[in-house]
Amino acid sequence: MPIPPSIRRAPALCACAALAAAAAPGFAQPAALAPANADARLVYGSDFFASNRPDTAYDMILLLPGFTFEEGDQVRGFAGAAANVLIDGRRPSAKLDLVADLLKRIPASSVARIEVIRGGAPGIDMQGRSVLANVVRKASGAGQMTANATALIYGDGHTGQNVRIDWTQRDGETGLDASIQAFRQQNPNSGQGRRTLLTGAGAVVSDADAKITEPTDAIHANVAYQRPLFGGLLRLKGAFTYGTDHLFEADTVFAGFTGPHGNARTSTFRTRNGEIGADFTRQLTHAAKLEVIGLQTLEKAEDVGDALQDRVLENTRATGLQGESIARATLTYGWSDTLSLEGGGEYDFNFLNGTDALKISGVAVPLPSADVRVTERRAEAFSTLTWKPVTRLEIEAGARIETSTLGVSGDAHNSTSFLFVKPRITGAWTPFGEDQVRLRIERTVSQLDFQNFVTVSTLDTNVVTAGNPRLVPERDWIFEAAYEHHFWGAGVAVVTLTHGELDQVIDDVPVDGFSAPGNIGKGTRDTAALDLTLPLARLGMAGGLLKAGGVWKRSQVTDPTTGQRRQITLESAFTGDLTLSNEVPNLASSWRLDAVSGYRQPTFLIDEVQHARFGTQLSFLWEYKPSAALSIQAQVQDLTGASRFRTRDIFGGLRSSGDRAFVEHLAIRNHPRLFLNVKRSF
Repeated sequence: MPIPPSIRRAPALCACAALAAAAAPGFAQPAALAPANADARLVYGSDFFASNRPDTAYDMILLLPGFTFEEGDQVRGFAGAAANVLIDGRRPSAKLDLVADLLKRIPASSVARIEVIRGGAPGIDMQGRSVLANVVRKASGAGQMTANATALIYGDGHTGQNVRIDWTQRDGETGLDASIQAFRQQNPNSGQGRRTLLTGAGAVVSDADAKITEPTDAIHANVAYQRPLFGGLLRLKGAFTYGTDHLFEADTVFAGFTGPHGNARTSTFRTRNGEIGADFTRQLTHAAKLEVIGLQTLEKAEDVGDALQDRVLENTRATGLQGESIARATLTYGWSDTLSLEGGGEYDFNFLNGTDALKISGVAVPLPSADVRVTERRAEAFSTLTWKPVTRLEIEAGARIETSTLGVSGDAHNSTSFLFVKPRITGAWTPFGEDQVRLRIERTVSQLDFQNFVTVSTLDTNVVTAGNPRLVPERDWIFEAAYEHHFWGAGVAVVTLTHGELDQVIDDVPVDGFSAPGNIGKGTRDTAALDLTLPLARLGMAGGLLKAGGVWKRSQVTDPTTGQRRQITLESAFTGDLTLSNEVPNLASSWRLDAVSGYRQPTFLIDEVQHARFGTQLSFLWEYKPSAALSIQAQVQDLTGASRFRTRDIFGGLRSSGDRAFVEHLAIRNHPRLFLNVKRSF
């Protein structure tokens, strides 16, 4: 779908707000942790979480010491798209139905234990990750329906609502899960501020009040059914979305300009997508297991925008129809408890029909690659050997061979084939206790974003990003080392250092006079990450827990326009988050304070540099649980109304000329948001 980046990111932010509304409870001093078993799993039984009275498996995942939930990347195919959570040792095969939503439909009472698998384990597909959590459910459980209603109140006077009903039933290996959700809410980036436009010499062109409102309406439904069949287990699933994360209606109005200047922009983005799939797992012999997966997705989107800028009317219309068909088979053979081999293959067919049109004062503007069809046929063969040569050492070695053929037709024509070998080796050594050292060397290859083949017109910045049919995937060598230290019972500290040697880096290059995504050569990326789980009982806060994380990143590439070294577009030097929580047993309550650090993001176009800065966000949640079946939550998100700033240095030609024509400053202060949530299980 040829959707402007600013539009594409907004639904995800809305989804984050909805996710936070269903926040987890606090943390109490846990029961003793079961010792690590032969394949370095840390086992957390249901008694570990009992004092927190979690409602769902998702709440339990958020309480795991030293573990940070990750939803996974939105990429084509299954390889590389996995979250870092398994359910009953299997990776969820749905893509439209997020893993977080699957976990929220699993009642905590039906969870027998959660295993944290570090470094690898025989018979477990690590999905390219160093650490996974495996939610193991009880053999059977009573049917349960959960109704969840949230009222949303925003600082600018807008209101919203989120209503969700979940049903789950499990009897042995037969089970049914269903969910329906409807919501209306504001994008968290809605707010008010100031927009100023200056000439390169500093003279004021316009100075205006700015107001941004971005409402979203969506409905999402899904169903999943599983049962034993032909000596194995068959799982069927289907999902439909009218909007959800992708339905986006935005109204952005810049008003109050001094002098004759005035701007207004409206944009409406609608999408419908659906998914059907099936997977079948069968234990062929005592040592061999087969899994077969099939999935079909289809998505249709339309983006219509109008802008009035200095009495000049601009109109854009972008449409996209895309689909994906996946077939995958995996065979796992375990020779022993310490040695297993996994192999298989995947075939994936993808297509995108995308168009983009721009009119200025009613006159069509010719755009390169504005009507394009992109197809991809991709096949992958893979194998992974997991070996435990001694008690406290795990080694996982494997390789993926990927072949891909991309065809571009319409306004642009190109056909390209790729063949990549992607080896990977990891090691996990547990020298004493639960402490662990992990090493990883891996060759990764990015997927080309179909959006980058189609021209996109972005009205809020007057930037046209051209499509580039000559893109090739970025390739990286990744070298990683991590040390995980356990202390104070449930205390965990993890330090991870990563170095990447990059080739064919994708950034912005000139194409037909426009900025376009393109390959700019070699680069490097160095990352240091710290994750901390700190129980606070020894510091005087009984039942208190502090979880914090930070990522420091430094990247370097050669700018194709100026020839100078700089960081990669949209990469932030630092991001961090902190959560402090505690129980209030005498009030049957818990509270949680969340902080997300501010960060900076640069964007380098051929004739423009943008610097975006986002302020620190603070949120506070109070949860009251008068019974195991009833939960009442009140949460204030973005307590201080974090600000975000954008500076645009706009040049008269290429940036290398140094001829800066205009400078734009935009400052927006977000509105605090109050969420009131009631959840009842039946």
